Amino acid sequence: YLPNSVMPFDLRHYANILRLLRLLRVIKQLKSLRSVQFLASCITKMVWAAGNIFLLLGCVVFFFTTLGVNLFGGVLYKGNPGLEHTEYKEKHWYVFNFNDTPMAFALFFTQLLCEYVPVNAEALQMTARWGDVAWLIFPIFYFLGVAIMFE
Repeated sequence: YLPNSVMPFDLRHYANILRLLRLLRVIKQLKSLRSVQFLASCITKMVWAAGNIFLLLGCVVFFFTTLGVNLFGGVLYKGNPGLEHTEYKEKHWYVFNFNDTPMAFALFFTQLLCEYVPVNAEALQMTARWGDVAWLIFPIFYFLGVAIMFE
């Protein structure tokens, strides 16, 4: 039981959701079009053909994620005095850290989707014992993961 102050009951909101569900009928009808079937089969074939590349990319990301957690785990956190006057602190990128495997994976995944950003390497150089190695790790990851496999 939730009181109305926590979860107000608004019938218009739910009616709009039901209207959105009507779009499912359109999608259901699109499946019968030959051009949509052709497009879906092309996309399926491309994904299956790229399966080995995706597997290799996953191995590369896993390797660099594990390496980053082992070398830089626990050094990027809010309040670290080594992060003073860095772009990492100015942009509040504290979520991009190597404190655990999911956060390190998210950091490298965003590196896959975005362009090379030296902010992480700069922050690691200022705070970590192995900080100078970060200037090698991030460009090598960008070269292997983004430039070769992802492109």
